[in-house]
Amino acid sequence: MTRKLHVTALACLLLAACGSGAADETIVAGLEERRIALAGRTLVLDADNGSVTVTGRQDSTATLQFEKRARGADDEEAQRHLEGISIESQERGDTYTLRLRSSHADKTVVDVRVQVPYKTPLRLDVANGGVEIAAMAAPLTVEVGNGSVRIKGAAHHLDVRTGNGDLTVEMAGFRDETAVRLEAGNGSIALGLPASVSAAVEAETQVGAIEVRGLALAERAEEKSATGGRLRGVLGNGSGRIALRTRNGSIVLRGGS
Repeated sequence: MTRKLHVTALACLLLAACGSGAADETIVAGLEERRIALAGRTLVLDADNGSVTVTGRQDSTATLQFEKRARGADDEEAQRHLEGISIESQERGDTYTLRLRSSHADKTVVDVRVQVPYKTPLRLDVANGGVEIAAMAAPLTVEVGNGSVRIKGAAHHLDVRTGNGDLTVEMAGFRDETAVRLEAGNGSIALGLPASVSAAVEAETQVGAIEVRGLALAERAEEKSATGGRLRGVLGNGSGRIALRTRNGSIVLRGGS
């Protein structure tokens, strides 16, 4: 399905997501859907420009919607850019990989909405775009170049990094030996944890403050600098591991999520 949008003042909001351009450019959009039987495999998504939204559900298959947008000087050029977007799939061993590519990456955006079995391990690699994940009880690996990350209802290992953007994570469960690593280049980090969590904690920021709320952090050790600081401590019996690091931004660790 393809639809055309001629840019008006209102449509300029949409154009901004495709990058700056002349006010008389044309935007075209297309929607593609895929259903995948993952059979316990890790789902890997590698994307250039666009947001990614993932929701866990009780099902045996994953459903993915790709909302593609492209801009050009006229209808023909915009359509050509749209057709230059490819979604390549590869099945290898225990992984199923989808790669989103464009022959004119500066002229296109693909927003992805995923509904996936909640115990499916995920690996997301997004160059430019925000990521939102909800209700997943499997290991999550997320790397974003530019964009914020919001995760709600996680209950397994997390390895999340962003170059520019805030990280906000609310964990619904924390198993023994769970490992959580959250890293930001420029952005704040907020991690919400169950009150009964057990983990060794290390948090560090070069520019910003570190706060702990509603958690009994034992063996607490703090180092403060003129602009930032480092915090170490233990929650419960210390069986898991939590590592939080940012260059520029605050860190908040709170209980009762």
